[in-house]
Amino acid sequence: MSPVTAVCLALAGVALLPLGPRAVRRWHAMAVGSIASIIVSMAVVALLGYALGLPGAYGWAQLTRIAMHTAIGIGLIGAGLFVVGWRIGIHPGEHTPAGSLSPWRWPS
Repeated sequence: MSPVTAVCLALAGVALLPLGPRAVRRWHAMAVGSIASIIVSMAVVALLGYALGLPGAYGWAQLTRIAMHTAIGIGLIGAGLFVVGWRIGIHPGEHTPAGSLSPWRWPS
């Protein structure tokens, strides 16, 4: 397993910790969103490395490199965590501009 994959999956696990059975606090949303943005940025850097032919972008030193399909999957995991963080950060009765532009209706 690539170290990039291992770090991203470990960060995803850490992002899921605040979403346990206890009451979700406002800072949990910020923590989940921040970790998710780190995961997405690592996946984007790896994908750009593949697109531009820069092996140093999708691998660390001489260790195993992250596969392209794994980078896509990690990016989707990060995007999903970002959406979860966004949703738990919105309290009942709050509205965001993105909510009115979204083609999907999220359950409240």
